[in-house]
Amino acid sequence: MISLFRKIRQKLLEENKAGNYLKYAIGEIFLVVIGILIALQVNNWNEQRKDKIKSYSYLVRLNEDIDLILADVDNSLKGAERKLISSIMVQKALEAKDLPKSEKEHFDRYLNEYHQFYVTIQDSRTYIEMISASGINLIENQWIRNAFSSLADYREFIIDVNRANRDAQMQNSQVFEAYVRYRFENALTDSAVSIPYYDFEAMATDEKFINRISKQSRSWNVILNMFKGYNSQVLQIRDSVQSELKKFHSKGFQ
Repeated sequence: MISLFRKIRQKLLEENKAGNYLKYAIGEIFLVVIGILIALQVNNWNEQRKDKIKSYSYLVRLNEDIDLILADVDNSLKGAERKLISSIMVQKALEAKDLPKSEKEHFDRYLNEYHQFYVTIQDSRTYIEMISASGINLIENQWIRNAFSSLADYREFIIDVNRANRDAQMQNSQVFEAYVRYRFENALTDSAVSIPYYDFEAMATDEKFINRISKQSRSWNVILNMFKGYNSQVLQIRDSVQSELKKFHSKGFQ
């Protein structure tokens, strides 16, 4: 093509057709510019296609992360609910100064777990990767981008609250240690079990001890509601991510 242009240009010069040559030169420049623009557009389309593929891949992985997060939060919800119920039943038994055999299991479980506030929550590894690789803007849906950012902040807040409650409980562990000691059954075996031994009557006459348990019940209630709120946010994000994936599928992405 370049050789053809050169021959035409040379012929026009030899024939001394300056006007025609000028028109030809302008046309040649125009064709070159058009060619460059087409090449740039093709390159731009290729880059956009690559970004679309990467965006789709991120959405698929985010959707997989959400399944893991939901499973983890479900366990945390159940654990918080169990501990809330146990602490409420323990408080009721102490206030009634009566521990029925049917309630003893809850009482023993509570004494074994009273300090276990610290909870970890599965995070989105894909989101962290996207942030570190500056790939978050590949997700076109701004609501999803903001939602994952908000979710990450909420996760850290829940962990901090759990850590603070655990630390506070450990600092006040002497309140429980005054009445409880632990013994092991089947020690040094795979079936080793810690059994709490306690003076129920002494506990039931200690108002400060009962107040401590009531405060812990309130803490577990707050934490339980936080997990419910977190779970609700994750479900909303899952619906939005899956909606975006459907748009990709309608365009042939698989």
